[in-house]
Amino acid sequence: MTRLTRSCPWACGVGAILLGLGFLTPRTMAGEGDPSAPEPIPAALLRAMPSAALFAAVFAGPAEQGADGRTSADLRIVALLAAQVQELGLLSGTDSTTRIWVDVLAAYATVAESPFGITLLDVQAQPRMDGGHQLAGLRAALIVHCRREGTELERRIQRALSTYTNDETGVLTTRREGTDTVYELRDRRLPDWALLSWGWVGDSYVLAIGEDVVPRVASADREPSSGLADDTWFRRAFEVADGPGASVLCFARLDALRNGVAPSLAQKIGRVGAALRLGDVDRGLWAFRYEDRALEAVGFLRRSGVEERVILAGRELLADDRERVVPDEAKSFAVFDGSVRLLYYGLRDAYLASCSPGWAERCRQFWRGIEQRTGVSVDRDVLRRLGHTLVIHDYPAHPLRVPAMWTYMVHLDGRGGALRESITRVLEGLQPECVKETGFRLMQAPDGIWHLQLGLLGPAVGLTDDWLIVSFSPEAVRRNMARLMPVSGREKASMRQ
Repeated sequence: MTRLTRSCPWACGVGAILLGLGFLTPRTMAGEGDPSAPEPIPAALLRAMPSAALFAAVFAGPAEQGADGRTSADLRIVALLAAQVQELGLLSGTDSTTRIWVDVLAAYATVAESPFGITLLDVQAQPRMDGGHQLAGLRAALIVHCRREGTELERRIQRALSTYTNDETGVLTTRREGTDTVYELRDRRLPDWALLSWGWVGDSYVLAIGEDVVPRVASADREPSSGLADDTWFRRAFEVADGPGASVLCFARLDALRNGVAPSLAQKIGRVGAALRLGDVDRGLWAFRYEDRALEAVGFLRRSGVEERVILAGRELLADDRERVVPDEAKSFAVFDGSVRLLYYGLRDAYLASCSPGWAERCRQFWRGIEQRTGVSVDRDVLRRLGHTLVIHDYPAHPLRVPAMWTYMVHLDGRGGALRESITRVLEGLQPECVKETGFRLMQAPDGIWHLQLGLLGPAVGLTDDWLIVSFSPEAVRRNMARLMPVSGREKASMRQ
């Protein structure tokens, strides 16, 4: 039996995570039928994903050139800038963490130019004395569907080898996988299970961690019955969830994940799943596609033997009079219809369930202290004043196109003034703690916008009468607030509370 759900409580936590995944693939504003629109996910890439995967996320990649000629060019510019910064030695005086993040950003820009997938085959962890867990095994792969001739990926791998390894700590070997050569690296600074391997498998370039990962990808690529595209349940879910034409697919075998790990880790996974309203879900497939510039998200779940199709996001969830909050300049937007308060609690409880008991209690004590010093109840004075509409869009674009650096807009229940006062008191209470714990300063501009001083990644928050706006910089918040001010009062009467 299959049932249709328009919006439901379980979607709050996992929906936010998956909407973020849906936004990770750069795209254009190309309309239906436009030759610059993103191509569907290649069938060859789905075949290369092992059907036994516990989790898989597959991305179609951007169009070569969009209506404004920028999508693929943006990625190349980011990769080129990162390469020039490295080659000119501009990072020589920075700490290792900064250099690693620049490399990660450049690698993402390179990978995202092509269709690619991430697959998790196995994960193991050992309990620690403090109640947390230590990673004890991981088998996962990044599979990139790209041309063999002069791939930038190979050059980036060579650069990473020369930067982060040497003959004293690492041993590099090769072996054959069919007609292709696969490279394997063992580094004495890493755990024994952390075998790094990379090379061509069929039409894809594979980067893997863990034993026996590349052979399993190669087996899935060669043998029809071993790939995700040939799994019976996946094929059914793919059709029901509007998989054909999707820009992003996420697949999870949650029952196998819970049953394949040690009991203590299975309990933790169960608590995280319960917080995300996925505790009784056996399998799930989530498909993301664009209709014009609106992200459409549909999930198909098997929950205790009952299958359901769930609409997570789509233009239909945004009433005509509300679409004015989405800037015309935005290339993409997504609308989430559900309690933002429940969304917060789902994500918070999932995070705390994943932490050690000691750290989770420290986090709770920290917020209890903030509430006591400011006299503000976060639940009563902040969260209960948030509405049921969350809009995410990409205007203005982050200068480096960093994933997740978008604008988030939460509709309020009509008491923006009271909420502004409560948030101001909470942030004032956080100011000294922020400097003490992180070294970063939390500041308020003369126009009331709060921001954290983190350079290009510094988040900021501002409020109008009807909307809470969070973005990557004060200027990004300011631009969105300026657009809303003239219509905010008129929208107030028509918004669904």
